[in-house]
Amino acid sequence: MLVQIRDRKSLERLPIVNLRSYLLSRGWTSVGPWGDRPAIIFAKEDENKNREILVPTRDTVADYAERIAEAIAILAEVEERSQLDVFQDLSASGADVIRLRSSNGPSKDVVVQRFCPVKWKAKMSPWLVG
Repeated sequence: MLVQIRDRKSLERLPIVNLRSYLLSRGWTSVGPWGDRPAIIFAKEDENKNREILVPTRDTVADYAERIAEAIAILAEVEERSQLDVFQDLSASGADVIRLRSSNGPSKDVVVQRFCPVKWKAKMSPWLVG
C-alpha cells in the first residue's frame, strides 16, 4: 500500500532534531548550508546516485512541512520502505533523549536501564540514582 504523508500539522510537529539524528544514524552526511537559505544539505550515495535532502534549520520557515514531506519521500525511496514507516520512525527517534536538572547534589554517574552508565554534567538529586 502506497501512503504519502500530507498532513501539514503532523509534519510541522516533527522536530528537526529527530530528522537530523535519523539521517546521521543512517549514514547521511551533513554537507553544509544551502547558500544563504535556512537549510542544511545532507547527502548520501545510494546505488551510484548522489541523494540530497534539505533539512530546515528552524521550524518557522514557510515551507517547513513541505521540506519534511520531501525528506520523508526521499528516505522512503532510498530505504525501500513506506512513507508511513519512515514517519513513525522519525516521530519516535527522539524518544530516548533524557534531560534531567536538579539544583542540589554533585554531578554523578547514573545507570540507565541497569547496564548503560551515563555521565551527567548536571547536578543530580539522590532520588534519581538506583
